[in-house]
Amino acid sequence: MMIFDWAAISAAAVVLFFIVDPFGNIPVFNALLKAQPPKQRALTLLRESVIGLIILGLFTIGGEKVMDTLGLSSSSLNIAGGTLLLVIAIQMVFPGRRQLNEEEEFEDPMIVPIAIPMIAGPSAMAVVMVQSSGSHLGLAGTLVALLMAWGLSTAIVVASPYFVDRLGTRFVRALERLMGMLLLLLAVQMLLNGIANYVDTVFFAASGR
Repeated sequence: MMIFDWAAISAAAVVLFFIVDPFGNIPVFNALLKAQPPKQRALTLLRESVIGLIILGLFTIGGEKVMDTLGLSSSSLNIAGGTLLLVIAIQMVFPGRRQLNEEEEFEDPMIVPIAIPMIAGPSAMAVVMVQSSGSHLGLAGTLVALLMAWGLSTAIVVASPYFVDRLGTRFVRALERLMGMLLLLLAVQMLLNGIANYVDTVFFAASGR
C-alpha cells in the first residue's frame, strides 16, 4: 500500500496553484472569450484546462528522463524553478497592464494561448519536473499534487464570470497580489534549497577527494 506524505503533497499543490495563477488569468481569459456566451465560455475553459493538465502530466512522468538526458541536477532545477517563480511573483505583486490587441482576440482558442502557456507554462513544467524528481515527493505524490491544484484552479477559472460580476475586478487583483506575496516567499525558499544542495554536493565531492 502506497503511503503519501500529505503535508508535502499539499505544499506542492499550493505552489502549483500559485503558479497557474487562476485569479490573475481571469481577466485575460474572459477577454479572449468575450465573443462566447457564458456557458460556451465555461466549456472552452474546461477543455483548455484538461489539455493543460495532460501536458503537465506528461512533463511530470517524463521529467526525470529529461533530466538524465540533459544531464541536469535537482539543484539546477530548483534554482531555475525558483528564479522563474521569483519573476512571476514580482509580476503578481506589481502587475502591469494586461492588454490584448485586436489580433490577439480569438473566438475559440485551441491549446494556444490558454492551455499553453497560460495554464501549462514553462514555470509549471519546470516545477513538476523538480517535484517528481525529489525523493520526498516522487512521481505519484507529484501527480496527486497536480490533480489537487488543477481541480481547484479549474473550478475557479470555469466560474470566473461569476467572480468578476459579483466580487469585482479590484477584489480579484487584490487577491492576486496576496498570492504573489506568498509565492515570493516560496520562490526564495526554493532558491535557497537549490543553492544549499549545490553547496553540499560540491563540498562532499571536494571532501571525497
